[in-house]
Amino acid sequence: MIKQLRKRFIFIAMSSFFIVVFLIVGLTSLSYHVRVQKEIEENLSVIIENLDEIEHAEAHVYKTDIEGDTEKPIYQNRDNEGKDEIDEILNGVRFFTVTINAEGEMVAANTHNTRTVDEKKAEKIVSGLYREHKTEGYYKYRKYRAVNRGENTIYVFVNAKGQLKTCQTLIKNNIFSALVELLILIFPVWLFSGYVVKPVKESYEKQKTFITNAGHEIKTPLTIIDANTDVIELTTGESEWTRSTRNQIKRLSKLTEQLIMLAKLEEFEKLSQTDKVILSDMVTEVCEQFETVADKHNKQLKADIDPALMIQADADMLERMFSILLDNAVKYADDGTMIFVSLKKIGKNIVFEIENHAAGMKKGKHDELFERFYRADSSRNSATGGYGIGLSAAKTIAELHKGRITAHSVYDGIIKFQIFLKI
Repeated sequence: MIKQLRKRFIFIAMSSFFIVVFLIVGLTSLSYHVRVQKEIEENLSVIIENLDEIEHAEAHVYKTDIEGDTEKPIYQNRDNEGKDEIDEILNGVRFFTVTINAEGEMVAANTHNTRTVDEKKAEKIVSGLYREHKTEGYYKYRKYRAVNRGENTIYVFVNAKGQLKTCQTLIKNNIFSALVELLILIFPVWLFSGYVVKPVKESYEKQKTFITNAGHEIKTPLTIIDANTDVIELTTGESEWTRSTRNQIKRLSKLTEQLIMLAKLEEFEKLSQTDKVILSDMVTEVCEQFETVADKHNKQLKADIDPALMIQADADMLERMFSILLDNAVKYADDGTMIFVSLKKIGKNIVFEIENHAAGMKKGKHDELFERFYRADSSRNSATGGYGIGLSAAKTIAELHKGRITAHSVYDGIIKFQIFLKI
């Protein structure tokens, strides 16, 4: 229990740190990403809005040297008036444009302001986008948009590689830093968890010691009271009062035994010794033991057990667990109803199920039934001798065998317990 409490504390603490750190990282990264996208969009919009001015300015910067059928742009003096005008508009942004007609054929291409794309490559890129009917988006690290100009369409591409790479690097660095921070935090959180659960551990140990000692101390006066009752019956005969005394002795003796059993079970961290157990035979025998008790209470017990199901386990503990569940079903099942028991192999698990009618049970999970001293109906439990200990012990036994136990109601008024044990 203490180990589980400590693990739960570590899990909750680390989960809280994880949420806070990654929320900060996520918001920071998202904010930067949005800012970069906005900046790229603004650059693209500026170029589109100033296409005419850029073309006019480039007329002063470039001239054409015709050599055969080729056209070669010749760059002139940087101090040229047109060059200054381009620099003012672009502010260092690299781009290229491709103009196509209604048939998708390239009419013109401007690749003066990029170093990585020539006219042939530009034409190939735009042809692919035109065939796919794409007018806006990203092509690799280039943001593009198609603009209609009369009968032609101009595709404008802005190189955003530097900005996107910087954004990706920032996000990766943020995530890496967050992971490193979480890894560093694991040790102090683990260390601190020991101090947090220490008072609980001490209180829990004292509680177990008290339960064990009290159980043994109660046995002595119960034995004396039982002996005195025998003497009274020998001298005056059995009476209503002596029968009542014996019933109370039985109730207290059973409660004491269950408390001691639960305290001992919770001392185990793992099973010290296990053997091969034929579960099919064990469950069959336990069912046979409770058939008579069920008949006595006007209830029927029906079992569906697969043969030769085996598991490595503590036989005494498992028998006690199955007995607890059957005893619980026989006690609390509605009169005149059927109790269904099954044992099946499902995947890599052996699954034990027990289902019975129980008035008052609402549809849904009922994990509260496994809490120590829990009573769904205190008056009913008093009448049947329940103390809210048995199911808690059954859960402990299942967990010691690396299994799990559940309780749920598929319909109102029906409760089903399931135990999953790994083969």
